[in-house]
Amino acid sequence: MSFRTSLSLTLCGAALSCFAQGIQVGGPITGLVYDTPSKSLRQILGLPGAARLGPPLLSEVDWASVAPDGRTAVVVVRGEARLVSSRDLAQDSFGTPIPGLLSAPRLSCWAEDSTSLVLYSAENRSLQWVRWNAQSVEADPAMPVTGFEGDVTALAADKASAVTVLSVAGSGVYLIGPSGAATLLAPTLDASAIALEPGGQALWVADRAGAQLVQLTELGPTPASQVLSSDPEKLADISALGLSFDKQRLYLASRSTQLLYEFDRTAAALSEGIALDAPADLLLPLGRPSLRLLGLRGKLGEPLYLLDEKSGPGLFFVPAGEGEQQQ
Repeated sequence: MSFRTSLSLTLCGAALSCFAQGIQVGGPITGLVYDTPSKSLRQILGLPGAARLGPPLLSEVDWASVAPDGRTAVVVVRGEARLVSSRDLAQDSFGTPIPGLLSAPRLSCWAEDSTSLVLYSAENRSLQWVRWNAQSVEADPAMPVTGFEGDVTALAADKASAVTVLSVAGSGVYLIGPSGAATLLAPTLDASAIALEPGGQALWVADRAGAQLVQLTELGPTPASQVLSSDPEKLADISALGLSFDKQRLYLASRSTQLLYEFDRTAAALSEGIALDAPADLLLPLGRPSLRLLGLRGKLGEPLYLLDEKSGPGLFFVPAGEGEQQQ
């Protein structure tokens, strides 16, 4: 069965609300999401195929990043940084303060186990790791990043190998060393999206200029480079790139064709793709490894879109809650 026919589009429409997993509030909860139009943390209530976006659980949120477990988030509320969990929100608690968090975080990348994340601030031109356990939460000193010019468009990091990679508009892809110094990995690649293999052994780059998917290994001053796929129509404007939960496939969302493609790593084959109702700019785990959030909402009244790899895989949308008016 082809990727096009195996992916089914199904209307989601019943039960709960976003960011927690394991708390029973009248039904199952997929996970937390940051809702930009309402500046709030909300829950997806119910499971893909029968879900809706719940009411705000935490409001006046200026910025937030939700962990892959769907139960934890780093938030900035009225200028104060905190680590919050679904348990905190259920108990009307505002979580744990994070002293020393860098100001104006813009990009974030989580560890697979949801116990740490790295932040990038364009305002400070700095990176910062935040870690926690059952007893405490700690923010490392912000580390200024040097050795490049231009706007950082994407961040990828691996906690175990301490590999951190930035893509910079008009400049290339950079490996960031322990001191913050940037090493240029791929000066000729116009990276529109990047993804890092767990363990830091391989970096995948969607190259807009070459309309190709490129794999970099042996990350350092002279990495090994391999073109995995090239297609002037499918790969010319990739907006999101992610690895499947079984590590056998790469998903690529195209902004221009509004299709979601699958690259089979074993067969080295690119699928024909499936139509998306809206552009996807994320491929983030949400609550469980096989479920991916495809993007944040732009307006009130709009749905969210989810990819569930275990449902065919299946593409689902989560409608807004009752009474929410589109702006």
